[in-house]
Amino acid sequence: MTRLALLLATATLLAAAPAASAQAPLGGVTSDNVEYVKNFASHADSSGARLKDGYFYITTERDLSIYDVEDAENPVRVGHMYLDSPGRPVFTEEDPDTNGRILLIWNGDELQVVDVSDKTAPEVIGRVAGPDQHTVSCILDCTWAYGSEGAIVDLRDPKAPKLVEGDWNDQVSPDSTHDVTEVSPGIVMTSTEPIFVLDAREDPTQPKVLAKTDPPGFTHANLWPNGGTDRFALVGGEAAASPDCSDDTSATFQTFDTTGWQGRGGFQLVDQFSMSTGTVSDGRSPYTTWCVHWFTEHPTFHGGGLVAIAWYEHGVRFLKVGTDGKIEEIGHYLPYIGQSSAVYWITDRVLYTADYYRGMDVLKFTGDIPQGTPRTPGGGGGPATPPGGDPGGKPRGLPFNRYVKLPSARRCVRSLRVRPRSTEDPVTRLVVRINGRRRAIASGSRVRRGVTLRKLPRKKRFRVQVQVRTRSGHTTAGQRTYRGC
Repeated sequence: MTRLALLLATATLLAAAPAASAQAPLGGVTSDNVEYVKNFASHADSSGARLKDGYFYITTERDLSIYDVEDAENPVRVGHMYLDSPGRPVFTEEDPDTNGRILLIWNGDELQVVDVSDKTAPEVIGRVAGPDQHTVSCILDCTWAYGSEGAIVDLRDPKAPKLVEGDWNDQVSPDSTHDVTEVSPGIVMTSTEPIFVLDAREDPTQPKVLAKTDPPGFTHANLWPNGGTDRFALVGGEAAASPDCSDDTSATFQTFDTTGWQGRGGFQLVDQFSMSTGTVSDGRSPYTTWCVHWFTEHPTFHGGGLVAIAWYEHGVRFLKVGTDGKIEEIGHYLPYIGQSSAVYWITDRVLYTADYYRGMDVLKFTGDIPQGTPRTPGGGGGPATPPGGDPGGKPRGLPFNRYVKLPSARRCVRSLRVRPRSTEDPVTRLVVRINGRRRAIASGSRVRRGVTLRKLPRKKRFRVQVQVRTRSGHTTAGQRTYRGC
């Protein structure tokens, strides 16, 4: 079916949606526990994005946009850059990756390194030619990069990236490749057949194989929540519809039990979830072209919980993973004239989508949030130690914007107050810098009062960087650009 015919068919079918369904103008059909908030159509043909330290980076075939998501339901675009690809077509980066300082986009036969340290002025600072990679992922805080097809790039000098001779897949020779995910620093899980867990900490050019798992079909994406310590690993396939994907072993979302994975040398498949075509009244698309795409776990996921997954014409599906690993659908968003590629939790209630037709939708999950196993004071759950057996690894916690509240950057400022948020792992130390120069430190009881900065640069832009340390020892940092009054 041509794209025009597909759009017309979608419009006709979805226009017949029953009035009793929860809807919003230009949104879609939702279950009772999901709300459509708004749409950013300028990102049409987007297939992926990344949330990092309070900023949302989204790519299209034309450009990169950066949003400040402090007000999650009303994100504000603070930076923009057109992709520079003279003489060749631009491919939308499905899974852009960033450490908040540089962002990686592999377009055709070239990796582009984008400086995003100033959110208002992203720019390409490094390039390296190499064979086309479908996706590219940061390794070891973006000092290295792994391409989905095996490429390894040395990014220790991001302005002069170097393609390493040899591929990571030389170590494993998979039957198919699609993506890689760094589940904890230097520990990589591949979306391949079979699925491998690799250790790149000692030598990123020669990663060691820690485990191998056979998936039921083609593997598109994976996540191992909580820094690779969760009991469950999450895996999604991908398949073309013929006429739908309900009987295709590659077209499922899967849970794997990781208990004892080191001794067993792999994971054990627990459950699979699939979609079949249906009617708009029951929240399903009457047709489909492809099945299963990118997904993210809820911030509270721990030994089970809530997962949001993009499913092409079936929109966004909300799945409950039980403490036994069994999967149950509990909500949906079926957009008008949409083809959902990816979905991201911005807060514990607000999500953004990347859609090939619609651009970016803002959604809100309003229902009860299913919980998995309770967290222990040490943050455990699943394997006793992180992948690679490093019990001394740094604690992993919440995103930066869950620890610190910064003022809005919409208006010019005369003073700034940096305040810690209330969490189960409270902030015990704050370090604040302006344009790289340290301006304030607060620790102990002083942290609760926050830090107020005065005598700011007048009538020009400046960057505020904040580093935090929590009671458990977790450290994270973020920054925001302001304009002085």
